[in-house]
Amino acid sequence: MRRLLLVSILVLCVAAMAHAQTLPDIAIALHVDNNDGTVPSFCNEFVTSWDYMFVPSYFYVMICGHLYAPPAAGFQGVEYGLTWPLDWMWCGWTSYADIAFGDIVAPGDGTIGAWADCQDETHPYLAGILCLMPMSPGRVSVTVHPDSGVAQVADCDAVASLVLPIPMGNGRAGWVDVLMGPGCNPCPCWGPPCHPEYSPVESQSWGTIKALYQ
Repeated sequence: MRRLLLVSILVLCVAAMAHAQTLPDIAIALHVDNNDGTVPSFCNEFVTSWDYMFVPSYFYVMICGHLYAPPAAGFQGVEYGLTWPLDWMWCGWTSYADIAFGDIVAPGDGTIGAWADCQDETHPYLAGILCLMPMSPGRVSVTVHPDSGVAQVADCDAVASLVLPIPMGNGRAGWVDVLMGPGCNPCPCWGPPCHPEYSPVESQSWGTIKALYQ
């Protein structure tokens, strides 16, 4: 029965994503750590720059946001892809959704995930962990799902909000840089979107929200 419920939620999320809206205050972010790392509790704890090559590195897909309207105060589904340099070695993928369709094993692969219960907005949520061994300086990025051409998050009423592509989405898709830059944390409580071509309806409240975490 539980699996049937999850499948139903996944179907609803996919259906909703075909009629997505641009809701600004939701992000799909990345955090990097070693194998002994812990899931960040706050968006200001995300690490987006990494100085290690030739060792397994763990890239956490995190969902973060604020200002959902009740009663759908949280999220219940997500769709996205991940990409990274072709010469890097893949060493694992784990989805933390209750049910997921699609594994990420090669650059550009995508996944759709759903949760049985509404995930509230009190802290960032872990959606998946990708293990890679960087073999050169490069970037791991959230990108669109290759089948739908979008990255988006469905709220607890199964209404989806576009993150990518821009400018239709809000541009809040993050990345981690390995030996090449600072990376980017797109969470609304931390800063503006990572992509400058974000929607003109983007919320301007991020600076105030960020101040609460400092």
